[in-house]
Amino acid sequence: CSELTPGSGGPGKFRGGLGIRRRLKVLSDSAALSCLVEPSLIPPYGLCGGASGHSMAVEVERGSRLIDPSPVSGKVLGFPVQKGGVVELRTMGGGAYGDAVERDPEAVLEDVVEGYTTPDQAQEVYGVVTEGEHLDYEATVEMRQELKKERIYLRVVPTPADDFAGGRRIARLSPTVAARLKVGQGGLIEIVTATSAP
Repeated sequence: CSELTPGSGGPGKFRGGLGIRRRLKVLSDSAALSCLVEPSLIPPYGLCGGASGHSMAVEVERGSRLIDPSPVSGKVLGFPVQKGGVVELRTMGGGAYGDAVERDPEAVLEDVVEGYTTPDQAQEVYGVVTEGEHLDYEATVEMRQELKKERIYLRVVPTPADDFAGGRRIARLSPTVAARLKVGQGGLIEIVTATSAP
């Protein structure tokens, strides 16, 4: 079966397109799963303040849980899947354009009603407070003001030489800034500007 993955498109003034969740059941006695997908580590980025979409994911259902069939996300070669086993593929969601708190509240409400985003994401990311299929306009204005106050702005200071590890640029943050960003050693951060891609 296939379905859209709610919340997988990057939040923004113009939301990123949703990814697809597809579940494939093995009907033969056994099968081997192999796939090579690129956007599994670094998600499709947004532009001009828009957020990234979700990354691609491939998982195998074992009992009641989903497991990653490879130590390197999106790179699977010959992983055994037995009869009745289920492979779940989640394609990436598109990156958004523009600031999420600038999205028309009516468009966010429509996204909630259509199941493209959740009421929690509408409130926590877009600053739009919904009550069923209706907007709470006063609470939305207050929530959007609060979200803007909570934002963290940093100045990026270039160094004489770039520092890379495993194809990723290394950014050095003070412990205080890292704690405010809720990011730890080896975490992925995205630098968003108002006028360009990361």
